Formats: sequence, C-alpha cells, structure tokens
Amino acid sequence: MKVKDLIKELQEVDPERMLIMSSDAEGNSHSPLYSISEGAYLADSTYSGEYGLEKLTNEDIEYGYTIEDLIDGEKAICLHPTN
Repeated sequence: MKVKDLIKELQEVDPERMLIMSSDAEGNSHSPLYSISEGAYLADSTYSGEYGLEKLTNEDIEYGYTIEDLIDGEKAICLHPTN
C-alpha cells in the first residue's frame, strides 16, 4: 500500500478513532500506533525485509548512526506499534 492509498482510506473514517496495529497478518495480537517514520525498505522476500535510514542527518549522527545504517531501498513510511 502506498501513502496515498492509506490517506484515501483514512479520509473515510472518524478521525477520532485510535490507530492500532496487528503484529502479523493473522491478527494474533494488536498494539496502538506509537509513531511513524520515514526511511527506506529493502525486501528480502515478498513478506519481509529490512527497514532503516534513507539518508543520514546530523540528528541521526548525534544518536550514533553511521553511513553503514543507510538502506539502499524503496522510500517508505513505517508505522511503529507501542509494543
């Protein structure tokens, strides 16, 4: 799903609803949405991959990230669960 598809779907629902996330496709557990981030995604297969930094900022460097933490993948938005 692309960001534009998510926006379109979210425009159809009550904006006061809480966002939760399933831990897997089967819905075995759920968690509230904690944060979102922009980065890069590199698929290992059709169902999993690696997500990380798209670019290295001064703030990232202050947190200890280096050029080795960059992912050469598709630009992505990651939804991070509380748990």
